[in-house]
Amino acid sequence: MKKLFVNIILILFCVVAALAQNQKPNYVVSENISYVKNAESAYQKERCKLDIYYPDGKKDFATIVWFHGGGLEGGEKFIPPELKEKGLAVVAVNYRLSPKAKNSAYIEDAAAATA
Repeated sequence: MKKLFVNIILILFCVVAALAQNQKPNYVVSENISYVKNAESAYQKERCKLDIYYPDGKKDFATIVWFHGGGLEGGEKFIPPELKEKGLAVVAVNYRLSPKAKNSAYIEDAAAATA
């Protein structure tokens, strides 16, 4: 009887450990983080922000830096639904848009956001 009890306890322990490993992590979103220290204009200060979506309590995960579309003339940062709850982090970046920003500003924003 004692051996049966010990085996049941060991099986339960293994089941709980397996379930704990297969649970999806919770995700955290940190929003509107400025990635420029000294903005040259109010527009740059407004647009040069990013959101970070990442698994809470997990280590060694991949990170994707996501620049929204819009032909450099429109769009807003967002976390693509296809990338959510995949065990990785997503950094969604806003950047300055044309015509308020001129060529090279977009590249400077992308470099600053990834730095």
